[in-house]
Amino acid sequence: MRFHISHLSLCLCLLLAGCGQRGADLDLQRRVHVDGLNREAFLNRYDNPDTTIVCSLEALHYITDSMSDYHDGRLRAWNNLARAYYNISMPDSSAIYADSVINCTTESKNLEIERLIAKLTHARERQRSCDIAGSYRLLYDVAQSKVLRSQRNDFLYNYARSEYYVTLLSLNYHYRKGMQKDVQSLLDEAENIAGSLKCDYAQDLVMNYALAYGHISLCSQHIHPEDNLRSALQYVLSSLELMSDSSRYSLLHFANMVQLTASIVSNPNIDDTTWSACNPTLDSICSLLRLFGVDAVQDNYLAMNLYRESSSMFEYYGDPYHTLGALVATGKLCLEDGDTIAAQSWLREAYYRHQESGLAAPKFESLLYDGLLKSKAANSIDEVEEWSERYVTLQHFIKQNEEKDFLLQTELSNARRTISDYRVGAIIIAVLVLLLVFLALMLAARTRVLRQEKQRLQEMRRKDVERIANVETCLSVMRHDINPFISYLQNKNLPESLHQEVLSQLIRTFENIKNWTNLSIPSGLAFNATECDVDEIFNESIAMSPKRDGIVVVAEQTGFKLRGDRLLLIIMMRNLLANAIQHTSEGKVSLTAKLWAEDKRFVELTVSDTGCGMSQDEVENLFRTDKKPDPNAQHSGFGLILCRYIVKKHDDNTLRGCRIWAESITAPAENHGTKVHVLVQRYDV
Repeated sequence: MRFHISHLSLCLCLLLAGCGQRGADLDLQRRVHVDGLNREAFLNRYDNPDTTIVCSLEALHYITDSMSDYHDGRLRAWNNLARAYYNISMPDSSAIYADSVINCTTESKNLEIERLIAKLTHARERQRSCDIAGSYRLLYDVAQSKVLRSQRNDFLYNYARSEYYVTLLSLNYHYRKGMQKDVQSLLDEAENIAGSLKCDYAQDLVMNYALAYGHISLCSQHIHPEDNLRSALQYVLSSLELMSDSSRYSLLHFANMVQLTASIVSNPNIDDTTWSACNPTLDSICSLLRLFGVDAVQDNYLAMNLYRESSSMFEYYGDPYHTLGALVATGKLCLEDGDTIAAQSWLREAYYRHQESGLAAPKFESLLYDGLLKSKAANSIDEVEEWSERYVTLQHFIKQNEEKDFLLQTELSNARRTISDYRVGAIIIAVLVLLLVFLALMLAARTRVLRQEKQRLQEMRRKDVERIANVETCLSVMRHDINPFISYLQNKNLPESLHQEVLSQLIRTFENIKNWTNLSIPSGLAFNATECDVDEIFNESIAMSPKRDGIVVVAEQTGFKLRGDRLLLIIMMRNLLANAIQHTSEGKVSLTAKLWAEDKRFVELTVSDTGCGMSQDEVENLFRTDKKPDPNAQHSGFGLILCRYIVKKHDDNTLRGCRIWAESITAPAENHGTKVHVLVQRYDV
């Protein structure tokens, strides 16, 4: 029974794991399907808005039925629909889907960037209705977004930034009278960034269109007219060359470029001198237009022919807004050329189309009614009154919106000045804070220097005290050690052999005093840490030490290397060896070296003798300078004090841990004698 239950549990786990894997694969397939529909919808937003609408609606239905939690796919479909309905001039439908994105509260990866795109679509719609201030508020909100100022480089981000510049340029050169002063800086900014905002070829065409109009607006104000006209024509030419590839042809963009060329050619603010420098570029544009089947010959009818072609293309495309604009522009051009009959025909056609569509387009409507009145196209007094009233109403509406925009710009300008004042104040405060921090750091540095100087002076004082103590010790030793020798030497009956021994001991005492002095004074013997061979130190110490009958001196060959001052180590070993020989009547004195058992970084040097030994009190006071020498002793032990001082020098200048100590067994006990041990750092650590 246990066997069957365990196997059943295993089968269930494998089945659930397989279902989970299949579920993940199925979810991925569904996302790919939705993304494919949205991609197709986006790519056709200009070429075929109907396809965009169909694909987006299909994506929404699929999300609702199969993956309701795919919020990024839903947001993309809504924005695609908003853009498609905008392109075919259905503002109510466009606003519904744009608002759906803006009001969405469900968290998703691309929510913020999709909201910005929806706001830009709203800003475009408000421009068409001449709500200039409302459009600018949305653009200002987009400009302040951290998302748009981020350093992303993906499809949605590039599209949003490109749309932002296109929409802002459109607002400036089409709808904001007297605000063209902003166009130059905006153009510079847009042109600098346009090359890096790669989305698709359609967006490149839209950007070219916007930049061309920006340069024309500057050219019309006689701001570097030749350069700006050439730049505008070059953008038109680049777009036409791009569309010469059949896979990139777009009827809407082509109609826009044809109409833009017509508006450039018919612009009364461009003089003949400016045109003469830019005619070669216009020739290239006309040649390309003729390849597309457009009647583009450089004569007095070029602008008229281009307007007619663009109006036909906009009508075929199904965009009532641009169709109205093209028809009105054609009628106005006829009116300017003095062809009143043709103007009446075009303007009446525009009037009938506008009545059929019911489209709210205050700017084009105002131009339409102005043209109808000037061309005297009315068939009755009632029409004249109706058109006049409508024209006055539209002008009043447009003026009110311009005033709102002016007030908004004034308010924003004041706000910018206030922010600038705050920034200046903040900068001043920051500078003061930095100054205080700098002064505090200087004070801290000065305090640190004074503290270091105080420590240096304290260390110098300590060394001075130590030197004074050494001098006192030296004088005490000299007085004690030299007096007996002088007494011996003054004795006329002293044997010659004893006389020579006393003289050699006196010389050794003076040498110790000299070495002590050199080590104690600042300008004396400098400590020089080098590699020292233990065997060489032993051999030199033996060679320089006194000989005594009945005593054998033995040095063990070790091969150890030390880190220390070779001269001081020889002085130390010579003193230890001489002291051992002096206190040994017979036997031997040994020099040995080995690694210290407690710490392999040190070598233990040992001088052993077979002398009479010392008591424990004598051993403890052997290396102390504060104990007065025994007045009954023949020697003061000054050499041992010098040895301790040499070891201290090594301890201060090499690896900490060097030290000296002694152990002794007094006679007649077995193995009597004294051993003096010294720890010195090994060279290879």
